[in-house]
Amino acid sequence: MRSLSFQPPSTAWWTRISAIPQRTLLLGLTLLATLTRTGAYWDLQWHAVVGRDQFWIPPHTLIYGGVALAGLLSFLVVLRDGAARGWARPLPWPWLLATAGSGLLVLAAPFDDLWHGRFGIDVTIWSPPHMVGVVGTWFVQMGALVGWLGEYRRDLRRSSVLGVVWSGALLVTMLNFGIVPAVRWSVTQPAAATVYALGGSLFIPWVFVTVTYASKLRWLPLALVSGLLVLRLLDLAVHTWSIAVVVPWWGEALRRGGIGAAAINRHFWTHLALNVVPAVVVSIAAFIRPPATARWAILTGLAAGVGIVAAVLVLRTGVIIPVNRITQDRDYRAEFVPFMRVFGTSDALAWGYALVGGALSGWAGWAITHLVPRKVAVAQT
Repeated sequence: MRSLSFQPPSTAWWTRISAIPQRTLLLGLTLLATLTRTGAYWDLQWHAVVGRDQFWIPPHTLIYGGVALAGLLSFLVVLRDGAARGWARPLPWPWLLATAGSGLLVLAAPFDDLWHGRFGIDVTIWSPPHMVGVVGTWFVQMGALVGWLGEYRRDLRRSSVLGVVWSGALLVTMLNFGIVPAVRWSVTQPAAATVYALGGSLFIPWVFVTVTYASKLRWLPLALVSGLLVLRLLDLAVHTWSIAVVVPWWGEALRRGGIGAAAINRHFWTHLALNVVPAVVVSIAAFIRPPATARWAILTGLAAGVGIVAAVLVLRTGVIIPVNRITQDRDYRAEFVPFMRVFGTSDALAWGYALVGGALSGWAGWAITHLVPRKVAVAQT
């Protein structure tokens, strides 16, 4: 059977694309991923201080503009380093992941519009179209992280470590974005630790395990925490600029004096505190035993999951946001009840979820390291 292959065009623009170094392309992808991630956090703040007015608000423009350009860039690199080489190994996994993620996020926009037209305006991130977009963003940022880890493996340069730190921090923040309701109902509005015990232990530790296992740098998880702090400060700067400049320019007025945004900002600082725990656990584990086996990754992920639940049980007693502060008298109880019925509410269950979720997360971190290229693909022109 005749195999299909992509024949690259013999044009000046394709020749120029083929000559662009991998590092430069990764810088571009990481910048676009930063714009998309910043737009997502800005979007939450916008809805808190302005409300929901129309689709083409500035945060949405930043999100979809960034992801469209990221998708175009990734698709061109897939053609260059994948199809043009007849899909010879190693496959361009960073760019395949980013292309798939961009496609998901673009598809989420019309899906979200149809959903709101059919069911009305929702107040949760955990609606199907929202989660399609969030998962798409995860894949884009995972592509950037895998690419930078490959660059570090190839040349061990300090600039590659910076790329790993920034792309890893972007991925961790968007994983946190996807489980915002879990934090709300397990920590800031205490109802049951089980929701974040399951979501947090399953989705958070694997990033710290991946960067440590792939790079063998034992302090790298702590560096990611510093990246998270920089991103939080960026969110605050964007929010301040938005209230002072963008909202008036857009012709909108603040509602209730921005009380909702203040609560959301406090909520995001709680995210940062919860991420310090798995970062510290993974670093300590790497100092005790070098990250060299799948067993190390699984046990480290398990320990990080247990640490996450311990942090939840401590923080939920001292970091309380009244139920109705975030969306001005809008109660989230209807959002939580279905999950409470499925996952239960006891702290004993929370510990159990942490053990299982953390072990799976550690295994996922080990498995993802096998996507990290050891050599940068050379384009065939």
